[in-house]
This record gives sequence, structure tokens and C-alpha cells, in this order.
Amino acid sequence: MADKQETAIELARTVRECERAVSELVAELGDDAQDERLTAALDRLCEADSDLAVKGDKLSFVYTKMLDAVDSWRAMKRLVDAKIAAGEDAVEGIKAHCRMVLERYGHDVIEGPLGRVWIAKNSQDTLEKPEDVAEWPPELLKIVYEPDSAKARAALEAGATIPGFKLVRKDHVRIRKLSK
Repeated sequence: MADKQETAIELARTVRECERAVSELVAELGDDAQDERLTAALDRLCEADSDLAVKGDKLSFVYTKMLDAVDSWRAMKRLVDAKIAAGEDAVEGIKAHCRMVLERYGHDVIEGPLGRVWIAKNSQDTLEKPEDVAEWPPELLKIVYEPDSAKARAALEAGATIPGFKLVRKDHVRIRKLSK
């Protein structure tokens, strides 16, 4: 990708050089001059411009294909995630149905050609608890210390010096498909 960018930059530089050469020749020879040097410079400018357009089109094509591939992979990931969730739901449904059959008919175990189904007793009790933390007594709450990156950033931006901390600007790749 870097080679393609360098090629595009080089071609753009060549086009600018040709434009500058043509401008100098026109200034030197006058607007109505028909000189071989002017014609050659114009031909070189046209070739460089068409090369730049072709290479730009190729880069655009590759970029578009990459974006399409990213979109395709994202769609596949959503599809796979949905299938996994549906499979997990199906397993839970089958387990619930097996539990109902075992309890309704008073069986401890059902054996068949594919395997065995039974209700396993847990070795530990399951803790049922309020989901709202405000309902918990204070002595049962953990005090968790978490780093506050926003405060550290604000302090560094304000000019503070904190050992081991620094603000670093990094490059990263972003891919976004243009809407048509």
C-alpha cells in the first residue's frame, strides 16, 4: 500500500513539474509559439496525467474491494453470531423439554440409542441475589479501585507531570464504506 501511495505522490510531483515546465516555456516563447519543446512538454504532461488517473483508478478499485470484503466479513460475523445464539437457545429449549419429561413421568434417567438424559444435582447451592446493587447490605459490597483514564488525560493536558504517564499520538487504520 505504501508503494502505491509513493507512486501516486511521484506521479503527482511529475505532473506539477510538467505544468511548471510548460508555464516557463509559454512565458519564454509567448502564447502563440509552436515549439517542439512545448509540444514535448505537453505530451509528457498528458502521459503523466493519464498514468496518474489510471493508477488512481486502480487504487480506488482495490480500496473499494477491501471495503466490500470488510463488509462481507462483518455480515458473516453477524450471521454466525445469530446462529450461535439460536443454537444456544435450542439447547436450552431441549434441556427444558427433557426436564419436563423427566419430572412429569418421575424418571431419574432416560436412556436411548444416542445417549442418556438426567437431572444432575449441583454439588453447591446457587446463590440467588437481588440484581440491584442498592438492595445489598454495605458489608457485602466490594470496593473496587479502577483507574480513571479521563482524569489522567485531563491532568496531562493541563500540564501536570505524572511518572509513567504520557500522551502519545498513534496512527491507526480506519475503514469506512462510502455511501452511494
